[in-house]
Amino acid sequence: GSNKVVELIDVNDGMADGGAGRAVLAIPNAHNRAVHCIALGSTAANGDDSVFLTAATDGALKLWDVRDPSMDRGQCVQMWTAHTNRVHPIGAALSACGRFAACGSEDKLAYVYDLRRSDGAGGKEALWKLRGHTDAVLGVAFNPMHPQLATVGADAKVLFFCDG
Repeated sequence: GSNKVVELIDVNDGMADGGAGRAVLAIPNAHNRAVHCIALGSTAANGDDSVFLTAATDGALKLWDVRDPSMDRGQCVQMWTAHTNRVHPIGAALSACGRFAACGSEDKLAYVYDLRRSDGAGGKEALWKLRGHTDAVLGVAFNPMHPQLATVGADAKVLFFCDG
């Protein structure tokens, strides 16, 4: 939210009583600025829905894992900062295979990060920087069935990038 807190809601808790669930964890100061994007992990390939991404205009893309005990202390599993995000809300996505995270950027590129990569820089380096937009890349989406990433930019272009 605008208070920089990410809350996890158990939607099953209270549903029998007609409730909307309850907060089971609050991560204060998840980012240095208001969180504008949350991307959930896909259950399509690996059945794992315990990870999610958050993005904010503090320039960080963060990966969280609800199974990790450090999350109670407000620590993410991994953080990437190679992209630029200071003004526009940009989108982020996790691939269905669970290996990649992607986000837009204000430098006219889309960034793809490898969740398994250990590059000595704390995972901050991008695996791929995708070109083709003439303005900020505001949204990204992985195809759930094929190795394809769609991007949309402030230049009103929708681009598709394929592996292979």
